[in-house]
Amino acid sequence: MSEKQYIIVICILLAGVCCISVAFECIPAAGYEGCACFTVKNNTKEYVNLLPLKTNSSSPRFTVLDKDQWHISYSPCGVFSEFVGENNTGYVPCVKASVARWTNESTHRCESLGNEEQAKFESTTVGDDEGYIVSNLTLVFTSSAAEHHSAKISLVCNDTLAENETSFKYINTANAPTNTYYLALTSKCCCPGKCGSPPALPTTASPTASSSSGPLKTWEIIVIVAASVVLVLFIIAMVYRCKQSRGYQPV
Repeated sequence: MSEKQYIIVICILLAGVCCISVAFECIPAAGYEGCACFTVKNNTKEYVNLLPLKTNSSSPRFTVLDKDQWHISYSPCGVFSEFVGENNTGYVPCVKASVARWTNESTHRCESLGNEEQAKFESTTVGDDEGYIVSNLTLVFTSSAAEHHSAKISLVCNDTLAENETSFKYINTANAPTNTYYLALTSKCCCPGKCGSPPALPTTASPTASSSSGPLKTWEIIVIVAASVVLVLFIIAMVYRCKQSRGYQPV
């Protein structure tokens, strides 16, 4: 393969990496980090907004059984508590959890799998994690407890459903190195731009507001990647030119 062909191949690979990273990025919405994120399409933000799925009840919105017959409960954009204030021997409560596993069989025990502050959106590929990931966007919760159990909720887009129609399913549990509970939430609100945007939060004037850090915007990522591509091409061109110059210099 000639050096020109090498340059073309490198450019195609870099462009492909750039397109993939931008296409699947879902940026957390400020103040709603475990509840909403957005992509940018034609210079317009399209939100994956789970806020319409929030319940005003103190009970969790969704509950399913895992393979060990423990209950797995989830409250989108909210929290719940189990067994609080019950001082019976063997009762273990969890407080203000967004995702938790619990049982009321021989013992009454609840273990938090994380709350909104411990949640983050991750771009994924269907079939990841031994096939337990079933969508391109996953909401990941990690507990701060000693066990550090976690939950990965695949957000499955189905825009044919009504806003109040949802499906929550248990998929499987991976036990190494700690327990990771794989779940799937199917909803219209898992689709970008189908459930509106979260309400704007009140802003307070601050002299350091303009210098505050935050996630990179899509156009910033494009500029950084483009600059990197230009730099790589410049280096390749200089190396190619030097090789030509040395190869044909008169003796």
